[in-house]
Amino acid sequence: SKIIPTKAKEIFDVTGAGDTFIAVLAFAIANGKTIAESCELSNYASSIVVGKHGCVTIEYNEIESML
Repeated sequence: SKIIPTKAKEIFDVTGAGDTFIAVLAFAIANGKTIAESCELSNYASSIVVGKHGCVTIEYNEIESML
């Protein structure tokens, strides 16, 4: 098993972080990423969400560089 550390970040609101993680995880796996790659991408996407106020979405271009 592999431990994927989180990235330290100032947190504004954790609303939607779990939903974002699961959605991006499913997207990445469906698009051929390994489980480890998918988890890293999901972790990154969730870190973007917690850095924003309220229940927000992320745009594809915010995670595109990680794909």
